[in-house]
Amino acid sequence: PRSILPGPPLARGLGLSAVSPHLGAPVSSMPEEENFWWRRGIFQNPRALVRWDHTLEHLGSKGIAEEGRKVTWSELFFDLVFVTLIAKLGEAFQEGHLTLLQVFVMFRVLYDSWFVSTVYSCRFFTDDVPSKLFVGAQMFLLILAGLKLNEPFAESARNFLFFGGVFQLFTALPYLRVFFHLKEYRAFVVHDGIFPGLVKGACYIAISRGSVEWLVPGMLIVLVGMLSFMFCSYFFTCLRFKKANRVPMHLDHLVERRGCLRLIVFGEVVSGCTVDPQSVDWMSVSLILLGYLLVFNMKLLAFDVDVVHLDRHAMRHGGAIRAFSSIESSILFDGAMAALGSSVKIVLSELLRKGADDGHKEAGESAYVFSEIAHILLCGSVAVGIAALTIERLSHVQDYELQAKKEVDVLHVQEGMSLLHEEDEEHVHHGKHGYGAIEDEKCHYIEATHPDGANEYDVALAKAIFKLQIAVHVIVVLLVTGLAVYCLSIDEDYEFLLVLTALWVLTSMTIAVDLLDEALLF
Repeated sequence: PRSILPGPPLARGLGLSAVSPHLGAPVSSMPEEENFWWRRGIFQNPRALVRWDHTLEHLGSKGIAEEGRKVTWSELFFDLVFVTLIAKLGEAFQEGHLTLLQVFVMFRVLYDSWFVSTVYSCRFFTDDVPSKLFVGAQMFLLILAGLKLNEPFAESARNFLFFGGVFQLFTALPYLRVFFHLKEYRAFVVHDGIFPGLVKGACYIAISRGSVEWLVPGMLIVLVGMLSFMFCSYFFTCLRFKKANRVPMHLDHLVERRGCLRLIVFGEVVSGCTVDPQSVDWMSVSLILLGYLLVFNMKLLAFDVDVVHLDRHAMRHGGAIRAFSSIESSILFDGAMAALGSSVKIVLSELLRKGADDGHKEAGESAYVFSEIAHILLCGSVAVGIAALTIERLSHVQDYELQAKKEVDVLHVQEGMSLLHEEDEEHVHHGKHGYGAIEDEKCHYIEATHPDGANEYDVALAKAIFKLQIAVHVIVVLLVTGLAVYCLSIDEDYEFLLVLTALWVLTSMTIAVDLLDEALLF
């Protein structure tokens, strides 16, 4: 049985349900198990969210995913706490306690903690009391890691690394539950969950007790070493687990979870525009408006312009190199957006509160002395953000690539389905296309998503548009980098207003070019 302790029998005996006693209407349209999680039991055995529809190594597989896996309230609260810690890193940089390199390394360590927690939730799931207490303990460890970020680097980094190491050690606990309850995945769980968490946790704690000179190099060595270990484990066939012993990830949940995190990061970036100006005039309003429009354009580029279908995602079809570049470019983009928020706040504070004693400059000192690096950082974060989105887009499979593989996919389906029925017939069928279906359904799905005849997809035009979009991205990145160099010579307010205007124009042009394929091909 999945549940050790059953749910409350009284409610079932009385026939109670999620119905308002006053309105006589459902409180929520979600299934009853989602509203009343304890119906599955206060203590539950962990379950794998996705299982393979076949274990043939030479045939691609999307897996059969559990339906209804959505971001829980606990996971969303965890993301909020995580972004709060990112904001504290930005505040430490704004106040001069941390350098840009130190912030970058600490951000990467922090993001690794979020990613480790998210990977587990994309493979296994339990919505019981221990899991909720575990997520609460993780959030408390993040709070402890950020306690001393407003102090000098040596003390703040030691505290940050120590509790970051405890966090990594703590991630072994849910994997231990999986180890004892899902015996078929024991070797994989040790390799991908328990071992990396114990090694990173022990290394971070040891580095926190070492000399100050080794804090940043130590963090980089641990990150690069573990990333290399995980990459080699997936890239080299001799080190890779057999497909039957690997646990696929719930890609829908990963995309949704990352989207929630990125949206919260953008909310924190917008807070950089909420600067109280010393006087309200056309210059101050224009600076705030352009700062917001710049952030809004980056949000459009991240969410609304190039929407990646799950069938194109690098984690499904791209292979080890594409999957690795997709993950790292996504992390780079989130870090660039966090830097964008800090730089916008610094620059606007210096420009809009000129003459006020903010503790960073003496009376009569140029408003650009403290914020000179922020001007460069603002342009640089936009350039890095667009470059990261470009790399992420190149990592995914393109629409014209899927179209070119249409006939091959149909042949693979027809060839593989007979083997699938022989291997595990009862697990082949699933109601959702793309997560395992019978042969006719899959062939019909491929034909329906790649129509022939009058509405034939123009592969040559798609390739030309894609090359044009990538070329425009590269040109925009170079132009924004040139604006960063120009910021070194800024000495008037209106000049930075022109820089913000140029950034908004360039990002708007990128959005327009990225929409060409939707306008001309679909």
